[in-house]
Amino acid sequence: MRRILIWTLSLMFVVCVVAMPAQMQEQPRIPYVSDHPEDPDLAKNFDQFRARLGYVSNMVLVTSNAPGINKAIGDFALELRAASKVPKQYTNLTILRIAQLEGGKYQYLHELPAARGCGISQAQIDALPDWRKSGAFDLKQRAVLAYADGMAEKSGPDDETVKALSSFFTPAEIVELTTINGFYVMQARFGNALRVPVEQNFDSAKTNPSC
Repeated sequence: MRRILIWTLSLMFVVCVVAMPAQMQEQPRIPYVSDHPEDPDLAKNFDQFRARLGYVSNMVLVTSNAPGINKAIGDFALELRAASKVPKQYTNLTILRIAQLEGGKYQYLHELPAARGCGISQAQIDALPDWRKSGAFDLKQRAVLAYADGMAEKSGPDDETVKALSSFFTPAEIVELTTINGFYVMQARFGNALRVPVEQNFDSAKTNPSC
């Protein structure tokens, strides 16, 4: 009888865990705010996210514990992308690499659809961890990846790396790439520090058609 009771309780526990939404199983280190906040400014901000993405991301739900910081980060991210003159295939590529180097799973998975939509092939995505040994990237892409690798080092990229990048990009474009890399280093470290999980129904295999 005791064994039957233990087996029954164990089965009930497994069923409850399996039935529990993924977002309930994996929680960040600080709580999400409500996705329907009472704060009118925050509610407006969330409506804008829903209009643009179809949902409010977990990262936003975490950063919104400090609404002013959430707005500052969001505004900066939008302005950064809008102001950049570097072709998106290169910004997508450098974001993927920075996220990969920093262990930013959240940022990496969220960037994949945009990267695919801007022409980054699956072969390139697969080769990214060991890109130096791959023939999947042209010289300009390799210069971008080498610069990203250098920025992940405390000492920063060396002179040869910057020289190679300068043969393909203007000073203004190098500033853009440097700022984008720095921003996503911050994003990856923020997400890792607070253990922000990827959204339950997020599909990183899709392609964002807008580039």
